[in-house]
Amino acid sequence: MGTLPTKPESSQHSLSEFDTPYSRIRLWTLPASILAGAIIVSIFEPMMLLIAMVALIWLTMIHRTYARSLDEHRRRNTQARASVDLAKQSMSRLRSILDSADVPVIATDNNGTIVQVNRAARSILGSGRQLQGELFDTLITQHAVCELELLARQGEAGHARLELPVGMDIRIFDVAADPIQSTGGAVCTFTDITELTRSVTLKADFAANASHELRTPIASILGAVDTLDGPAQNDPEMTRKLVGMISENATRLDLMVKDLLDLSKLETPSVALVVSEVHLRDLITTISSPFQPICERRDLEIVTKIDEEALSIYTDESLIGLILRNLIENATKFANEGTKITIRAEAVKISVDPTNPAPSDLKHELGVRISVKDQGIGIPLAHQNRIFERFYQVDEARTGSSARRGTGLGLAIVKHSARILGGTIRVSSIPQQGTTMIVELPDTKGMGSVADPTTNMAKDSTKSQSKSSSRSQARTGTIQRRSTVRVGNKPIRQRLADLVSSPNLFWGTIAIIVFTLVVGSITNWTRGQLLVSVGQVMQQTRTSRVEFNTEDVQQTQMQKQAARLNVPRIHNADLPVLEEIRASLANLPRTLGGVASLDEVDRDIRVRFGLTEESFNTLRETASQEASLQLWIDHVNSLDEILRRRPLLDRQTWQRATQEGLNTQIELRFGAAEEGIQPPSRISRVDVINIDNTEQFKTEIDRMVRIAGFVDPVHTVVVNRLGHETRPTFAFDQSATSATQEAAAGRVQPVRRSITVGQRIFARGDVLEQAAYELAKTEIEQFAKQGSTPRRVLKFLSIYGMVGMLGIILAGYISMYCPRIATRPARTGWLTSIVCACVFFACVLSVFDPRLMWLASITPVVLVAILICIAYDQRTALAVCGICAILVGLALKMHTGMFVLMLIGSAGAIAQLSEIRDRRTIIRMSIVIAAILAVVALFDQFIVLPTVGVGGSQILQPLAGAAAQAGISGLLAGGIALFILPFIERAFDISTGMTLIELRDPKQPLLRELQQRAPGTYNHSLNVASIAESAAESIGADALLTYVGCLYHDIGKMNKPGYFIENQSGGPNKHDKLNPAMSLLVIVGHVKDGVEMARENGLPKSLHHFIDAHHGTTLVEYFYRRAKEQAAQSDEVRTVEQIMSDNAEDQLPEEVDYRYPGPRPQTKEVAIVMLADAVESATRTLTEPTSSRIDALVRNLANKRLMDGQFDECNLTFCELKTICDSISKTVASIYHGRIRYSSDAEESKASSKKKDAENSSNQQDDEQSDKQSDKSA
Repeated sequence: MGTLPTKPESSQHSLSEFDTPYSRIRLWTLPASILAGAIIVSIFEPMMLLIAMVALIWLTMIHRTYARSLDEHRRRNTQARASVDLAKQSMSRLRSILDSADVPVIATDNNGTIVQVNRAARSILGSGRQLQGELFDTLITQHAVCELELLARQGEAGHARLELPVGMDIRIFDVAADPIQSTGGAVCTFTDITELTRSVTLKADFAANASHELRTPIASILGAVDTLDGPAQNDPEMTRKLVGMISENATRLDLMVKDLLDLSKLETPSVALVVSEVHLRDLITTISSPFQPICERRDLEIVTKIDEEALSIYTDESLIGLILRNLIENATKFANEGTKITIRAEAVKISVDPTNPAPSDLKHELGVRISVKDQGIGIPLAHQNRIFERFYQVDEARTGSSARRGTGLGLAIVKHSARILGGTIRVSSIPQQGTTMIVELPDTKGMGSVADPTTNMAKDSTKSQSKSSSRSQARTGTIQRRSTVRVGNKPIRQRLADLVSSPNLFWGTIAIIVFTLVVGSITNWTRGQLLVSVGQVMQQTRTSRVEFNTEDVQQTQMQKQAARLNVPRIHNADLPVLEEIRASLANLPRTLGGVASLDEVDRDIRVRFGLTEESFNTLRETASQEASLQLWIDHVNSLDEILRRRPLLDRQTWQRATQEGLNTQIELRFGAAEEGIQPPSRISRVDVINIDNTEQFKTEIDRMVRIAGFVDPVHTVVVNRLGHETRPTFAFDQSATSATQEAAAGRVQPVRRSITVGQRIFARGDVLEQAAYELAKTEIEQFAKQGSTPRRVLKFLSIYGMVGMLGIILAGYISMYCPRIATRPARTGWLTSIVCACVFFACVLSVFDPRLMWLASITPVVLVAILICIAYDQRTALAVCGICAILVGLALKMHTGMFVLMLIGSAGAIAQLSEIRDRRTIIRMSIVIAAILAVVALFDQFIVLPTVGVGGSQILQPLAGAAAQAGISGLLAGGIALFILPFIERAFDISTGMTLIELRDPKQPLLRELQQRAPGTYNHSLNVASIAESAAESIGADALLTYVGCLYHDIGKMNKPGYFIENQSGGPNKHDKLNPAMSLLVIVGHVKDGVEMARENGLPKSLHHFIDAHHGTTLVEYFYRRAKEQAAQSDEVRTVEQIMSDNAEDQLPEEVDYRYPGPRPQTKEVAIVMLADAVESATRTLTEPTSSRIDALVRNLANKRLMDGQFDECNLTFCELKTICDSISKTVASIYHGRIRYSSDAEESKASSKKKDAENSSNQQDDEQSDKQSDKSA
């Protein structure tokens, strides 16, 4: 929609300038000034007057010409203003008309710039934005918009389906772009088709689900019949089992048809409620009676509890009976054996759901609440909001048995019946404990038969929307191309609303609370510990926060050490040696008295005593005289006493006795006091004698002998005797001395010192000593005792609050950007446990040995980053490890550099783990991050370590220690991750590159079985894998996952390989004898069979989607066309639903019945496999697979699936689809490359004549044959 052209800016300026009174005055200013000047000058010069008159005449002529021009400009300006005003009025009227229209309208110019927007368009695109002047593709950045613009520029009308966030909802619009032929650009109108699309989708899904559910028992019956015709003919036991299987599946079909009929009746617009009084006790008894045999067989007991106020209710008896029957049937299926099923009815005041379009006269407050409770396996929370959908059933792996499987329609019937009665139904279930179904129905006493309006309302809405959509599609006669587009992501407000309404909010809240309590407690405990060790260089100064008295450990230890040193050293007498010396000297005279001459004395005695004739004779005389003998003995006793006071010690003992200790005395002990022996005595340590010092020893002996009273010549005898004694008379008693020293130290009173607030405990740069370490520990203990209780409580609560906020931030991030975790409570619990374990190990190891704080803090954070990156994705891993780094730094009171270090290590690990194909990836990652961490640790230590007052050796030790611990942390994290990688895959249900490489091995049991039972399918899978792998690499998708998914995508064909064309080696085709509907069941059944085989063989769930979605919801065209042909020839062909209905009328087959059940591809990899699978099969039908024909075939199949909506849910762009087509064409062309044919001349001439004739017909047949081949080999 264009705008009026405007004049240049300069022209508009001139008009406005001269159209004012001031401009008119200014026109006369110049001639008047000249005239006045000329008159003044003429007074002095007369000729000047003549010149002035001529100039005045000339200026007057010019002025008149300009005045006429000015009048003309004024007239034109007035006309232009009138035209502008008229245009403005037209634009205002047009804008009012557009704003009053309910249909959103946007007009763009030929550059794609928005020139006009009405109010309805602003309401859906953002009322707060100035949309005019913006580019259209900045509002809707999708490829379909580019398609619309291209069509508009080409002069064609186009349509696109857009999904736009409107308020709190996502609305679907049909956008029609009509070109503006005159000025260029386009006019886009938006038609809301949300409800119509949803109703069509629901109808298609219902038909697809119903067909799929009906096909399963039919396929089982068909297989049993085939077996009965073959190997089971002569086996009665197998025949009996097969007949039982047929009977069981026939019964299931009967139940399913009945449920479908019940649901169909409930959805009929003519449903009427026949209100009557219903006695609940009788009704429950009647309904539960048919289930008694089942209860007896499973040892179940049905208990009925009905309140007095709820004995009867006015409602429709048939519908409430239908509700009770389905609920009791469900309870008997899923209750554990030997348990009770409780049916309770009670009168309540109910609040009718305002969204329920029940009649106003049914909305009463009084009603009845009926609950059916079983003690069974329960329903997981993730499934509780979907169990009322049609055909939805909880996975058999969760229910525990396939025998419990029903039709999947019972609860849908219950919900619809309750809704018709104006009531509600909800479920309360705890896994492994039981389920309670609660139905609340209003009491409609006094009402007659009331028609249900819900279906009529839905029908009217659908019809009106269908008409609106039809009108929007019929405005041009050209062929309209369509594409499905999702505009942007959900707004934050919508995401928050989804989060609040999510059923996982409860488990998320529990996870946040547990996370806050656990991590907060660990953090508070860790921050109360002293996280330094003796010998470390302090990075911060620490002062006292409270005043307290404490023991001066250093002074106390000094005093205790002084007490220990003041204790005299204890020596124990060697009594046998002393007694031997005394006895030998005392008995010497008697010994010699019995000998006549010196020669008769034993030589040893002579040598030991140094006897001479003189001393020998003197001693003999002493022995002969009693008085002399007594005097000798007295002298010997005196010598003994001297020896007991003058210890004889060896050199080592003598040195220690004279050098150690501060006490100048030593204590001599002669045995235990209780033995009555000589008590201990103390002597000066200068009195001890060193027996190894010969000169001193002889001098001291001589003096002691003289003091004892011995004179010559016997003096020499005694000296010689003592001189020959080499044994010490006393020995040092280490244990006794130590005990005495400790006793003395124990008597020392502790030295106390007063610590004031702010007094320094240690300073930055100090090497921590034991005394300062103990003082710091005491300060922490005193602060815990004396600190203000409100202050401590506030500090604790602040820690919990900070941890809780971090938990909320992490939970919000996970809920909005990682739905794989948010939608699974188990994964939420895993993630919470991992983060808590990370903080726990970091804190405990750091407190256990603060010297290992680097190792203890970095390793868990990097390990968490590796685990989350492997389990989910790099972005989630970076977010989680960032939170972990903050928590660890908060708990260990780390500086910013440590936080940066942990983030750098985690980011380095995450960056290298985009794909793990072998163990070398993790090993290489460990080495790289070890080097990075070591270098960054050095940088950090250079920043934080003090540079003044610390020696070079003291700086070198923490630098080397930090770098070594940081590097070891990287290696340790990688090693642990490598060791626990299999457990990670099992716990998080993921598949790494290593697992996929193992699964692509042809020796895998499942692939070997496929190769043996269905060799054609196996070779087909190999070809598809090669094609799809190249295509995945071309757009940056996961090529390895794509390749492995191709290998296993058709494993379901092993059950019936002969029914698929690639496994048929000549002979009759089995499908020739089957009805198209039966053939369809076999073909489609390979998808479900493949999923079951994948589950039984433990294939990763990432491969399950390749199996169940590689056909999406595509049409099995071959059998659909065959069914239509048969139906056109005769009236005997029926669809699957008609086969199951005895009263159905003959009609043509519906296309929806011949589609795969889906789902559609959810990932780009599966979409690639879908296209590659179809191309590989269809290419085999080409008579001459040239590059051009292959390329045309690829693009035809891709366009067909695009138009069919198969790529709507996989985020595949048009550019990527084009790249995929190019890659597939190139790969397939290389597979079917041309070869030289050696033929004779006759053959060449004959072939050349037929070539032209065959060329035209083959081109027409190739497309049709490719579709048929693709369907046959599906």
